[in-house]
Amino acid sequence: MVDVTLDGVSKTVQTDSFGVWRANYAPGEIRPGEYEAQITAYTVDAAGNELTRSDSVMVDTFVRNFQVSANPVTADNIVNDAEQGQGVTLSGSTEPGATVTVVVEGVSRFANVDAAGNWTASFSALDLPDGTYTTTAQISTEDAAGNTATTSKTFQVDTEVVPLTSTTQPGGSDGVVGEAESAQGFTLNGQVEQGSTVVVTIAGQQMQAQVSAGGAWSVAVPSSVIPEVDGESVSIQIAATDAAGNTKSITETMTVDNVAPDAPDMTAITRDQSQAVRGIVLENTNDDVVIERVGTSGTQNVAFNEQDNNFTGETTYSFNNVVPDGSHLVVTATDGAGNSSGTYVVVDDPNTSQSNVTLAGNLGGREIDAIDLEFTEEATLTITEAQIVAMTGEDNTVKVLGNTDDGVRISGATRTGSRFEDGQNYDVYDLGDATVLIDDDINNVTI
Repeated sequence: MVDVTLDGVSKTVQTDSFGVWRANYAPGEIRPGEYEAQITAYTVDAAGNELTRSDSVMVDTFVRNFQVSANPVTADNIVNDAEQGQGVTLSGSTEPGATVTVVVEGVSRFANVDAAGNWTASFSALDLPDGTYTTTAQISTEDAAGNTATTSKTFQVDTEVVPLTSTTQPGGSDGVVGEAESAQGFTLNGQVEQGSTVVVTIAGQQMQAQVSAGGAWSVAVPSSVIPEVDGESVSIQIAATDAAGNTKSITETMTVDNVAPDAPDMTAITRDQSQAVRGIVLENTNDDVVIERVGTSGTQNVAFNEQDNNFTGETTYSFNNVVPDGSHLVVTATDGAGNSSGTYVVVDDPNTSQSNVTLAGNLGGREIDAIDLEFTEEATLTITEAQIVAMTGEDNTVKVLGNTDDGVRISGATRTGSRFEDGQNYDVYDLGDATVLIDDDINNVTI
């Protein structure tokens, strides 16, 4: 018989016919851990002789120090598009001498384990599919003693900004941002991934959009941002950055035509025998032309028939009814985008003089860019800042055309220089918030 003790657990076993003995220990009889267990064997033969032998055995029942780092993937445990593109490395520690295998999205990698047991496993951009999803890394290790252990780590993959849309088409029903729409500005709207920021860029100018908790974004585009172009396509860049740091941009386009047509250029007046005005002649235009007679009694539309003369490049507008001598006309040209420009024309009997010209008082809401005195004799126009602001566009600028026998009174104005436009020299006067360009043929200017 032999008395065997392993780590304090004793058993008495019988030797076989050859003197060989075996002591079997059940799993629960061996203390788990990593340690050196002492073994003693004691026997007495038939003659009463005693013998004791001792030895030791290493017990190693677990993988020591096996774990995943607190943030094994990225600082926030969210893999964004840029991080995915660079490849992703998971890290942790294990028992020195152990091996580690990491499986992510069905892709298995053997980790590099250094002498201290620190491990890293790298996955390329192709190993992690694009998209927004949750994935789990399955990590297993085996130490030199053959012990195994497993753990897992869940992390987020977010490589996209979804959605990012624009739901507004500037320009209204015709899809063209005209002068009036440009002056008012407009609002752009859309939808973006929750938690994102949105920046809208037009003509190089950036605007930060407001984004609701639900991802609805909007930005008010002021008139100062909208470029002044004549029927051109203008890009609207919409760039979003989500909470994970992913970026995405889309580009929309809008057609902008906020340049008013040239003010109608009247080249002649047709009269009947009584010198009443039968019609006017303008340079040819593709714009819609409206003629109004303005005065203290109100405004009247002047009906006409038009006839183009391609040889002279002019169009004759023959009135259905004569316009009395001394009338004031507003001739307005409106282009396809709704932009308009008008010329205020004073007509008088060429055989008489009109010493004082007073503009009609009901000119608000029109875009009058020029006042033409060329078709009256010895006219003297008196004009104020308030009148100019009321009848002109946003630039508050009006041209006064005339001859050497005409005059202009602009009390309080200051001459600031000269300007050459459309083949004509003008003297420039500032009048408060208004600007007056006076034909340099007009020599009599009172300020």
